[in-house]
Formats: sequence, C-alpha cells, structure tokens
Amino acid sequence: MRFLPVLVAIVLCCSNVIAKERSEPPAKHIVALDIGHTPAHPGAISATGIPEFRLNKEVVEKISVALAATDTIEPFVVTSPQPLTLVERTRIAAANKAELFVAIHHDSVQDKYLHVWEVDGKPQRYCDDFSGYSVFFSRKNTQPESSFELARLLGRQMATEGFKFSRHHAEPIQGENREIVDEKAGVYRFDNLVVLRTAPMPAALLECGVILNRVEEKSLRTSVRQEKIANAVSMAIVEYFAKPRPVRPQASPTLKSKPSIEIQDSAEKLEPEEPEP
Repeated sequence: MRFLPVLVAIVLCCSNVIAKERSEPPAKHIVALDIGHTPAHPGAISATGIPEFRLNKEVVEKISVALAATDTIEPFVVTSPQPLTLVERTRIAAANKAELFVAIHHDSVQDKYLHVWEVDGKPQRYCDDFSGYSVFFSRKNTQPESSFELARLLGRQMATEGFKFSRHHAEPIQGENREIVDEKAGVYRFDNLVVLRTAPMPAALLECGVILNRVEEKSLRTSVRQEKIANAVSMAIVEYFAKPRPVRPQASPTLKSKPSIEIQDSAEKLEPEEPEP
C-alpha cells in the first residue's frame, strides 16, 4: 500500500499534462492578404485623385485586424520594402505557408467611359455609370474548385453586407468580356490573371468598388464601409475553413485537369497573360 501515494501522484501528473495539451489552441490557418499594386505603381487613380494602393492598404489593414481577432486564422500581409512582381507575391505567400491567397483591389473602368472634372484646381477623371464589387478566380490555379469556392464565399458575404455586384466586366468589349460564373455572388472567371494563376494555393481577387465613381469613391473612403468589407472578407475566410480540409502539398501552377465548374471555354485560347487589374 505504500506505493499507492506514488501511483496517485503519477496519475495526477499525467492527467495534468493531458489537460494542458488539450487546452492548447489548435494551429491557426495562415491566410495571405495581398495589397494590390505598390506606392510606385499605385494602380487606378480615384475620381478625386486618391491612388488605389492607399485604399487597398487601408482595407487590408482592417481585414488583418478582423482575422487576427478570430480563433482560427492568422493573417499574413504580403509586403516588402522593395517593389514586388506579381509572381513574387505568390511566392512570398507560399514561403510563409499560406493556405489561401486573397488580393484586395479597387476598381476602374475602361478609358472610353471617362470624363474630366476639376478637383482642387487639378483635372481628374471619373465615371459615374458603374459601381459595385467584383470577385475573380482563375481556373488555371492549382486548386480551381477551392478557388471558386473562396471567391463565391467572398461574393456572398459582400452581398450580405448590402453591397451590389458590378457587371461591367462582362461587357463584350476589348479589355472586358469576362464570364460571370456566379451571378448571385458576383464571381467572374479570369483564368490568366497572374496572381490567381500562379498562386500555389486557392486564390481570389476582390474589387471592393469602383473608385472612378464619384459617389462610390466617397463611400469607399469611409471607415464604415471599409469595416463592412473587412467583416465580409473575414467571415468568408472563417466560413471557408469551417469545413474540414485535407492538407495539400503546394504544386506547380499547371492545371492538369478541369474543375467540375460549369464554365465555358470559348475565349480561353484567345486570352493573353494579364497582370492584376
């Protein structure tokens, strides 16, 4: 019987170790958030002269805060003191073991629709004919079905926040003519978009709104709208990972088989490789 206290102590010690192990939080999913464009090449210029990059950065910062507050997601912002090529962005995401790649942008329109007005004594271009968000995925991503699922979740959450889908990218003109794959969610297929095609993980690109539209730009610059966009993106990402998923090795960005997504191939061979919008 003299060994009983020792045995009890051992059992209690093992129980404490097991309890401690069970109380540890599970490993978080790493998500790469890509700030579209760079300070040197800021993308579109808004109706009042604000560079797109600045708005992209503001929204990504809010998304990062929202994701960091979750129990399951660890955000990683793709950034560098040096200019980054589109392929380098996806390589950085892969090097940091990102499981998803989400690019954040603000939208423009084709030049033929632009008008000129004056802001603070300087001419600026605008177009009030188009507004709304858009989501893009590439069938040439290594995981096209998962990319489509991510894009659809992003679009649905944007719609839930009260934002409308912009259909102007489907217009049958040069520079547009994108196929709408999910009308309700606002998802376009854009196979040759570099950051989506080269990402070795599921990827989607969100155009938050049209900053050439004078009314929408004013809204997009507010913290209220940016917080709603951040909430939509974070909710979509959390929902994406709520479903158990096997760990997949990161492969080369060559699509060996077509996904089971109902999309057409009519213009695929005619599309050149295209940079981010």
